[in-house]
Amino acid sequence: EQLPDEIEGPLDLPMTQESVRPHALQRAPFSKVIASRWSFVLGRCAQMLGLRSRALGHFDQASVYLPGWVTPLIVMGMIHGKRDDYPLALSMYRRALDVDRARVEANPIVIRSVARCYLRRSEEVEAEGRVAVACGLLEEVLSLDLRRSPSSLRIEITRRHEALRAMRKR
Repeated sequence: EQLPDEIEGPLDLPMTQESVRPHALQRAPFSKVIASRWSFVLGRCAQMLGLRSRALGHFDQASVYLPGWVTPLIVMGMIHGKRDDYPLALSMYRRALDVDRARVEANPIVIRSVARCYLRRSEEVEAEGRVAVACGLLEEVLSLDLRRSPSSLRIEITRRHEALRAMRKR
């Protein structure tokens, strides 16, 4: 069975009070919150117009203004993942997991993208002959709560991990 690709269309990642850690809002000056949200809106507009580089710049600026807001990091990870730039996607997802792991794991679209990027990157690294690193990537993703990701993806990650572990033992 082929693994599902990313869902096309807008992400279900609202800019609500809940999407920003409460303590981050309490510490952030109001001007930073507004600047971050404005950068995010500009990023979404650029993204809709197909201006990926500009969108990524705006999302990055939003994450700089408000480091406790996970949404810009998730969106940047998804953009890089769709472009098959898995090292950058994983970098963004790791930052997002550091900021708000529960929110990343709770969104089925996001956790599927995270798991898919880890799997694809491990395949790239394995093809380069770095089996131990590939195995480590799969161990890292298996440490996440993948219940909301598709079962076919979870099965493939587990199968690949077991195969890599067997290769390392030889």
